[in-house]
Amino acid sequence: MDKMDKFKDFIYNVSDVLVTILIILIAALLISWRVSAIVHYPDKVHSEQGNYSSVVQDDEDEDKDDRENQDNDKKSGKDSDDNDNDKDTDDSDDKTDTTAKSYSITVTDNESAGEIAQNLVDIGIISDKKEFLDAVKIAGAETKLKSGTFDFPPDCTAEQIVALMTK
Repeated sequence: MDKMDKFKDFIYNVSDVLVTILIILIAALLISWRVSAIVHYPDKVHSEQGNYSSVVQDDEDEDKDDRENQDNDKKSGKDSDDNDNDKDTDDSDDKTDTTAKSYSITVTDNESAGEIAQNLVDIGIISDKKEFLDAVKIAGAETKLKSGTFDFPPDCTAEQIVALMTK
C-alpha cells in the first residue's frame, strides 16, 4: 500500500498544479481582454471630445473673427452698434439692467449653446464662452437648454446659469 499511497499523492499534487495553472491562464486571459478595453477607453473618450471640441473650436473661430471685426471698426472710428445691425440676429432682446443689478437675456428656440454663450459674454455676465460651454457639458445639458427670457444676478456663475436655463 505504500506504493499506492505514493501514487495517489503524486496524482493529487499534479492535479493541484494543473488546476492552479489552468486558473492562472483563465485569469490572465480575462485580465488581458479587459485591459485592452480599458487601454482603448481614453481613445474613445478623446474621439467623442474631439467632436465636441470641433464645435467649440468653430464657435471660438467665429468669436475671434467677430472680435477682430469689432477691433477694426473701433480703429476705423465705426460705432460697434453699426456692426451689430449688420448681423441677421436680433440682439435687441439682450439687455443689461444696471439699476436693478441683474442681467437679462432672451434665448430663442433655435439658438445653440455657442450662441447663448456669446450672448452671455456680450452682456457681461461671463467673461469667456468656454466657461459656459464647459458648464453645459458637465451638466449634460447640451439638449436641455430652454428658450425664453432669463434674469441673472450679477454674481451668477456659469453653472448657476445652466441650472436656471434647464429648469
